[in-house]
Amino acid sequence: MKAVFLLFIFFIQLTFPQLVFSSEEPIIVTSERFKRDYSLSTSSILKYSGEEIEKSGSTNVADFLKGMAGINLFTSGAFGKASSLFLRGTSNRHTLIMVDGVRITDLTAIGGGSRLEFLNTQNIESIEVLKGSQGVLYGAEAIGGVIRITTKKKTRNQVLAKVGSYKQRSLGAITNLARGKGQAVLSVSYDKAEGISSFNQDKVSVAQGEAEKDGYENLNLRLNVGQKHNGHAYKLNGRYQKSKSDFDSGTGDVLGNKSNYQASSVSFSWLKSFSSLINPNFLFEERFVETDSSVVSSNVNTQYVYEGSTSRAEIINKAYLSEKLDLISGLSFEKEKAKALDTILPVEKSRERISAYGHFRYDHSFGENELFAEAGGRYENIQDVEDEGLYRLALGFRKDAYTLKVNQSTGFKSPSLYQSFSSFGSLNLKVEKSKSREISLFYKRSKFQGELTYFDIFYSNYIDFDALLNRYANLGAQNNKGIELSASSVWKDLSWSINANFLRAIDPTTGEYALRRPREKFTASVDTPFGEKFNLGLQGVYIGSRQDTGHFRMPSYLKFDAFVGYNDNVTRVTLNLNNILNRKYEEIKNFGTPNRNFLLSFERTI
Repeated sequence: MKAVFLLFIFFIQLTFPQLVFSSEEPIIVTSERFKRDYSLSTSSILKYSGEEIEKSGSTNVADFLKGMAGINLFTSGAFGKASSLFLRGTSNRHTLIMVDGVRITDLTAIGGGSRLEFLNTQNIESIEVLKGSQGVLYGAEAIGGVIRITTKKKTRNQVLAKVGSYKQRSLGAITNLARGKGQAVLSVSYDKAEGISSFNQDKVSVAQGEAEKDGYENLNLRLNVGQKHNGHAYKLNGRYQKSKSDFDSGTGDVLGNKSNYQASSVSFSWLKSFSSLINPNFLFEERFVETDSSVVSSNVNTQYVYEGSTSRAEIINKAYLSEKLDLISGLSFEKEKAKALDTILPVEKSRERISAYGHFRYDHSFGENELFAEAGGRYENIQDVEDEGLYRLALGFRKDAYTLKVNQSTGFKSPSLYQSFSSFGSLNLKVEKSKSREISLFYKRSKFQGELTYFDIFYSNYIDFDALLNRYANLGAQNNKGIELSASSVWKDLSWSINANFLRAIDPTTGEYALRRPREKFTASVDTPFGEKFNLGLQGVYIGSRQDTGHFRMPSYLKFDAFVGYNDNVTRVTLNLNNILNRKYEEIKNFGTPNRNFLLSFERTI
């Protein structure tokens, strides 16, 4: 608590000066289901624009999020390798990922995580990271939070190309098919790289010779269609991706390990506004995932094929009871199915869930000050697992440039079908439950903003593989605590940001720090134009020490990336220079990372 107090004093000293900048539009967030100014939000939310994503040079969402504040994400090698996301120290399966409202959970994954490394960054409008347990609004998987990705619904026709180190190349196109008042955007992208050895090539023995280059290919197709007519609003979203990747184990370079991944989804929504109280939005969603993996062990090649699908229907109503009081309520049905064409999960298994929820918000003004409160609840009926009741309570107070907000909420994650029904699973697994608390102070004046947050996430019935039982089991409770500090500003034409994150996450089985959760992460960036059409940026990321397998303490590392860009509103050219100091480091024990490398991007409006 002493450290929290000292940081709070530092934050106050930092923000009290009356900084003078020109006026700026408010930060608008939507991940709390209502569109609102972030200064009136009761949650901690990170928002990244499409321009920030383009400047990063990242070809996939996993690589982009690696460098972002408050997010710990590591991959088992570079270029399309499996990613592990630890939002506020929670596990990969505890963060819900959504693209245009569609859940993109990898139904073939053992625990039910998401494959962010195969999600192309092309045509993304924004990414919002909603932190803390969000079970009331989003149901399962949201123990750590929610990442909402929104693609562009209106855009110009564009062609894109990228080329870089390790034989990276990328081609893409976006076309606007809209006519009249409708909107329709079709985008296609294809990425390929020869890559590097997933296993750290520096650790390959002389007898083994030069390590294999583990490359990848990634094809993404997206279609967004929308139409408004006589008070009705219709949306149709379709998505298809096909990815191929070579991979290694954490113990050596392996020839022949390959994975093919396919995912497709289609969603339809219809919104009709009858009055301020009745605004039903009907959502229908279908998603299919297939993974085909070839794994070599002791010169024996084993093939694994996993299939999964989800059908989901939901009705949401937003009621505006007055200018200061609104209510969102919903009812949803979901059915997930999975099967593996091997001896681990030999027959198709399924699970159904029905949920109902409600969440209201009330605002009250005191002159120029504003008090706002939120409360909500959710009930989930889950097949084969105990039912769940969830709640969320939040309170905020805004005075001048300051917003103080506190909230407490619960979440849950039911066992995956694999964890329940495979030969290594158990039908007696309990649902993982969480309670998340946070207190935050947000400051914004003109173009300066800063935020200090303390959070505490406790989750019980933690599910993991128990080597003694040789099956998945509930191993105990885990408690993650941390502090997040951020500040950013624009001074004249120069923009900068600094972020500091401190995390303490204890593994319930060992009593030690949980695997791959760094104790500290610092990021800093600066971006400045020169001339009328050029800009230059520099970013530094420091990752602190962290535990890995075998009781091994991974050393900290510091990495710098830079970019220079040209943009005349028709043509955009960006040169990204990554790891410019050519540091040798590992994100995960024994897995390789790129040396100094570049990526040249070209985008043309036609």
